Amino acid sequence: MYVERLTAMAPMLIADMHAVSYYKLDVERLRTLPVPVLLLQGETSPPITRAMTARLAELCPRVQRVVVPTCGHMGPAQATHAVASAISSPPAPA
Repeated sequence: MYVERLTAMAPMLIADMHAVSYYKLDVERLRTLPVPVLLLQGETSPPITRAMTARLAELCPRVQRVVVPTCGHMGPAQATHAVASAISSPPAPA
């Protein structure tokens, strides 16, 4: 069922990736974010995803980075309970 859903979403995912390719990240705004940020990363995510998460963690001043064990890039689909737990847990003190 997971593969069929992902296959059906392929055209939308391609359009999303195309749109995102035009986005310019404002790094200075990230450095001054006044709100807490929760970064979730799958333990087995692709290297580029891990690198992006690491860079965002460096830039955001109030960040909590959670690595979801045995999970890839699709955390909400692969590790629903772990992701829900991370989101509902109070952030660690900065």
